[in-house]
Amino acid sequence: MAQAKEQQRAFLLSRLLISDGKDPQLLGQAARALGVDVESQFIVAVAADHAQKAFRERATTAGVGHFLHERDGALILILEDLPARAGKEPAGTRPWLDQLDCFLAPPTRSLAEVPLMLRIALKAVPAVTPKSSGRQTIRDAWGFVAATRMGEFGPVFADTVLAPLAAISSHERERLIETLQSYFSSGSVSDTAKELFCHRNTVLNRLSRFEQLTGFDPNKPVDAAAVLAALSVQSPVAESG
Repeated sequence: MAQAKEQQRAFLLSRLLISDGKDPQLLGQAARALGVDVESQFIVAVAADHAQKAFRERATTAGVGHFLHERDGALILILEDLPARAGKEPAGTRPWLDQLDCFLAPPTRSLAEVPLMLRIALKAVPAVTPKSSGRQTIRDAWGFVAATRMGEFGPVFADTVLAPLAAISSHERERLIETLQSYFSSGSVSDTAKELFCHRNTVLNRLSRFEQLTGFDPNKPVDAAAVLAALSVQSPVAESG
């Protein structure tokens, strides 16, 4: 009976995940089978391909109620995000997830949004690689997703923004891009200087140099957004020259 119940739960969860989340009957059936509230918030995470074993082991020993599901080679975690209770982690916080190579979708507002957040996670999880490890969210992976969705527009756009950097040495190009990425991350010249172990004037000079070469001012939000998108498509810039 236990095996039959588990099979039924897996079947309904699979149906839910491939649905649009708009079928009240399916939502009710899935909620009853999973033992959750349809109106609860849920956390949806997908493990990076290279980290599925570690993800499974950590999730299994986390001591929280969750559902692990495999679909088309992806390892998916669905967790009911209940309010804090005595001895439980506060809602919305899962510190053990921070150490795992996975993509964590925004919390859902109900069970109906789980399929949507899974689709978001599946599109973004390829951004989690051994070189960019740890938990990533929409804030971290948007550039990767934008780049992959731009199609043939992307390379032309990136070339338009970054092509002038091909005229300088590879060393200078790397320093400029490194400075830009650090500056965009913090928004602070002083923090960038500390991170790169250089004087703040060096940071200012590199930002100015990038503007002189490309015409895009890293201090202007519109220009900064264009440069970030271009770097996501072509990162680093063409390694020629």
